Amino acid sequence: MPKRAVRQELAPARLQGRAQATGAWLAFSLRPFAALAAGALGTLLGLRPTLTLITAALVVPFLVLWNSPVRALGPAAPVSLTPTEEPANP
Repeated sequence: MPKRAVRQELAPARLQGRAQATGAWLAFSLRPFAALAAGALGTLLGLRPTLTLITAALVVPFLVLWNSPVRALGPAAPVSLTPTEEPANP
């Protein structure tokens, strides 16, 4: 049975492209701010404490997902490869 991402499971089929594009935009647009914050922390705390702090922060998303309803999602339903809706523009 193929596994699908939470985004694929929760977003309707007609919004899959928009959901993917929004996620990519958020991920790529936040990188400069993360680099700026890491540089500031490196200047204030030093390199080793900053790397330790950032490495420890990688656990946060895991803990958030572990305590969220995402864990209760069951297996994905089969995907129909035939369109079920008519296009909005003729």
